[in-house]
Amino acid sequence: MQRWLLVAVLAASTAHAQSGAGPLPPEASVLPAEGLLLGADLKALFASATWRQLSQGELRGPLAALPKEQADKTRSEMKEGIAKGLAEAEQKLGLRPDRDLDRLAMVVGGFAGKEPSMALVAVGRFDPARIAAALEESQKAAGTKAAHRTVGGTRVLAWEKDGKPDFAVTVDSGTLLFGSTALVERALANRSKRFDALLASPSLRALVGGLRPDAGFWIVADEAALEKVRPAGATPPPFPLPRSLTLAAQFDGGLEIAGQMADEAAAKNLADVIRGGLALGRMQAEQKAPTPERAQAQQAFLEVLSSIEIEQQGRTLRISSSAAGGGTAGVGVLAAIAIPSLLRARVSANEAAAIGDVRTVISAQAAYSSANRGRYGELRCLEEPKGCAPGYTGPAFLDASLASLSDKSGYKRAFFPGKPSKPGARTYAAFAYTATPVEPGKTGVRSFCGDSTGIVCADPKGAAIQPDAGACPSTCAPLQ
Repeated sequence: MQRWLLVAVLAASTAHAQSGAGPLPPEASVLPAEGLLLGADLKALFASATWRQLSQGELRGPLAALPKEQADKTRSEMKEGIAKGLAEAEQKLGLRPDRDLDRLAMVVGGFAGKEPSMALVAVGRFDPARIAAALEESQKAAGTKAAHRTVGGTRVLAWEKDGKPDFAVTVDSGTLLFGSTALVERALANRSKRFDALLASPSLRALVGGLRPDAGFWIVADEAALEKVRPAGATPPPFPLPRSLTLAAQFDGGLEIAGQMADEAAAKNLADVIRGGLALGRMQAEQKAPTPERAQAQQAFLEVLSSIEIEQQGRTLRISSSAAGGGTAGVGVLAAIAIPSLLRARVSANEAAAIGDVRTVISAQAAYSSANRGRYGELRCLEEPKGCAPGYTGPAFLDASLASLSDKSGYKRAFFPGKPSKPGARTYAAFAYTATPVEPGKTGVRSFCGDSTGIVCADPKGAAIQPDAGACPSTCAPLQ
């Protein structure tokens, strides 16, 4: 009886004849336009030479650079890991990806919260009762229990975490909808109203419609999505960012990334930065290799590098690779070139912001001292001076973001007061203020200190600086 109930609960109709665009499956057009949109032609993946190599433990470019024993071990672990992953998917999810899935599309949002949210639609061949039983069993083992609910005329299985909705799933013989409960419920409501939410956004429709329908995997982010991804209050990077972005690639073929920049100057600027990175990569790949294996890996890297083309037309910037395997290898090569450069740029921007904040605090304390009989104050007094400086009625000396000592631009802040002007007072004869990388080497390289003498100094290793009596230590090197 319970098994038949699950069949009835999950075998919901998906007869809504959605319209697709580009590579977007028509069934996925009901997903909410929430953040990033991405998808994959899984049928093409599992039929590709790339997948055949991976499933056999082959990754020729990277493995060629390893010693034979290590390469053989990596090859064996990769082959066994993929086989184990497919078997576990069938056991825990009730489906086997390489057999049952054709295409999928997914939205990812909630970047401003603690945990991103997501919802995906997969198209393929599914056994609703088997999937329900597998999910219930795996969640039961994890200590959670499924509940049944109806949304937009469709019954779903939903789970909770810490008493709050966590994720939900509904499936019929041809379509599976899975993800964060709130997004799944919105998608089901859209389906019941026959509303193609994704394609209702003109910008998303244009971006997705501009992709090749046979794209192996793809990513789309319009201006609204990119704004959600960028952290609020983050220091702008020292290079222009695209207003919208698309990526489309074939598993055994080429790759194209297109970005719409703010203007033609920004497009030219970013194109020059990327060309510079590619030139540096070619120089490194052309250096003499210490071993034949390393030389083979460098040659493969150089071939992909040489296939990458940069085209800038007006405010549109395109990066493409037509090399065999460019769809997979090209992404890796571009990431290998771009990520270190972007991280260095981010580190430099974070350090510049931290130095600027240290100097801002020094200036604010000097101004507060002039209004408070030559005495320095706690940072909250600089934010709200009227309660600390007798007779003062003017504006604040410091904004809340600095007075709160909260982490900012990859740095954590601390205030070190000197000797109090008198017992119990909130005024001091001296002060020091420090900025230390949240993750040394990642969010910043150096740590900084500033004090009432006006000095700004740095520790080159990013160690926490410990002021004494409201003064930066002598071991802290003054900035030039």
